[in-house]
Amino acid sequence: MHDLIQSGKLSEAEQAQIWDALTLIDDAKARFGLENWGYMEESAPEGLTR
Repeated sequence: MHDLIQSGKLSEAEQAQIWDALTLIDDAKARFGLENWGYMEESAPEGLTR
């Protein structure tokens, strides 16, 4: 977010919308007890990885 703001590619309204969305996501995570990295896919079966 910081880099987008510094680049000047976002209007002030767009910046506010993004911050509002991030706040809503943080509130939902806290309400439902979710962690930032609470979900990880299983590793691919051997033979399908490089």
